[in-house]
Amino acid sequence: MVGEKGKKMKRKALKWKRLVEAATQQVYFNLENVINQVLFNPRH
Repeated sequence: MVGEKGKKMKRKALKWKRLVEAATQQVYFNLENVINQVLFNPRH
């Protein structure tokens, strides 16, 4: 697409890309924390 409509679509796509990347990083971080707590913290 060319023109203002194309630019607007590109901005929206980049916004969604950033949101997905942020959400994915958060999920990975949470999963890593759970794994560390379960596997590496023995209960006494």
